[in-house]
This record gives sequence, structure tokens and C-alpha cells, in this order.
Amino acid sequence: MGRENIDELLRNGVPLTFVAEKLGVSRPTLYRQIELYKNSEDQKMIDSVREYFDMLVMGKITTEDEARKQLEQMAYLADAKGESKVLDIRRARDDLMIAQHEYYSQSDSMTVQERVEAEIRLEKMRDSIRELEDDLDDGPARDRFGRRIDRLVWNDGEIRSAVQANYDSARIFIDADYDRCRSVWVEISVDISGKDFTFGRERPEENRKYVDIGSLPGNAMYRYRLRWTEDDRQKTAGPYEIIMDTEF
Repeated sequence: MGRENIDELLRNGVPLTFVAEKLGVSRPTLYRQIELYKNSEDQKMIDSVREYFDMLVMGKITTEDEARKQLEQMAYLADAKGESKVLDIRRARDDLMIAQHEYYSQSDSMTVQERVEAEIRLEKMRDSIRELEDDLDDGPARDRFGRRIDRLVWNDGEIRSAVQANYDSARIFIDADYDRCRSVWVEISVDISGKDFTFGRERPEENRKYVDIGSLPGNAMYRYRLRWTEDDRQKTAGPYEIIMDTEF
């Protein structure tokens, strides 16, 4: 089977909720990864997801039991790697804090040369921490405890936006200042018989740069677009898909 069959291979394996959980992504992100994989846009994919898809397509995983074992192993290795990096960063920050305290408490009694050497050591420690943090950012996004979290992506447009979907709702983020946000409407549509049907419009509340859309049950294709007026002209951005967190 080829890449175009990844949907079928996934449907015939373990539940997608299990796949997403073990790969450290949300269900909407998993769906986006599927489309990227089918379009051979590997450079935009998460490495662990692409690796798992390759195993399916190349026939290295043929049973549900094999899939579960492989996903469990990938999750264990990813968590161990991420937690190890987080611990390394914590230790490095603690060492830096101690070194800074010693420097500030002893600097008055140091010679000029000793202060210069101490400041160079501190800067090297800071550089080391920045390298560790950059290395951590290369993998799946993580919170301060090392737990993996989904990473949102901006949709391009004159006004950028991003969507975070849940089981039956979505939050649309708008990349504009608060004054401009107040003039932006978010239109929600659903695919009915192959055509978009607009059924709702929302505008951000005061001092908010997002709108919450509720009552979006699964098994439907939703989209949103931004609409605003500028210099007496009607402008739009989108439409963009809202991929709900549901089964195939």
C-alpha cells in the first residue's frame, strides 16, 4: 500500500484516540498530519508521526497488537527523552542561580580579572541553558513539567488566525490588536451536500482576541472565515477547516 492508503491503514488498526495519545498529539493534529503525509509534505510533519505512518505503509506493522506495542514504545522513548531534557534544564538553571548568588555576594572582594572570568562563566552557563531549551523545542511542544502539548499553527491571511478544536467546540484565535479584533466577525459554516452553509457569526468580546464556538457535533466538515471592513471595503480571510476531535 502507498501513502494514499494511510487512512485505511489507520482505520483498520488501533483506535485513533490511542494513536494520538501515544504520539503526543491531539486528534485534530493527527488528521492534519494524515493530509500532510498523503501530500508528501514530510518537512511539515512531526517526526514521530511520520515514522509511525512509514511503518504502516511499509508493512512493518500488520496487526493491532504490533501497533499497540510500537506506539507504547514510541511514547515511552519520547516521554523519557522529554523528561530527561526538562530535568537537565532544571539542574542547569539551579546551578546558574547558585553561581549568580556566589558571584553577587563575592564580587566586591574580587579583582577586576576575577569578575571578568566569573561573568564569562555565567554567560557560558546561560548559553548552555538556551541550547538545551532550543533542543527541547525541536520535539513536540511541552509544558514546564515536560508533558507534551499540541502546538497551534497560524493560518495565513491579511489577518492571521488559528483554531483549537475540541470534541464539540472550537476556539478561534485572531492575530490582531484589541481595537481591530472588535471589528472582526468570525463566520462558521458547515458542509451540506458539498456546499458551505453559514450558520453563525461571532465577534470577540471586549479585551479578547478569540471567539468560542460551541455546539459543533462530530461527523461534519466545519469551516470558518474572518470578515471585516477596512476603508469602506469588505475583506475576508479563509475559509479554513475546523477538524473536530472525532473518529473517522
